[in-house]
Amino acid sequence: MPRERLEALRAFGFEPTVVVETSPGNFQYTYVLDKPVEADGSEPTQVLAALRDFLKHNGWGDPGCFDATRYIRVPGGINGKASTGTRTRGNLPA
Repeated sequence: MPRERLEALRAFGFEPTVVVETSPGNFQYTYVLDKPVEADGSEPTQVLAALRDFLKHNGWGDPGCFDATRYIRVPGGINGKASTGTRTRGNLPA
């Protein structure tokens, strides 16, 4: 996500816990919640799901990576998108 998006989030009071530049000009934002949200259909679960859906459908991230169990890409890890020239097949470069 471009840095301009971070500034928009900050304007609404959403300060990320961690910011990682995953490629030049693109950033990954991580938010650590102050308490766990159980996947039990409760109101907190529904609010978090609605927020994820809103972000996904409004261009605020990679649409293929929006679920509660998605891990972040470790700094220095491979971005397997064709546009980066690092697409992989399994664990080996294609």
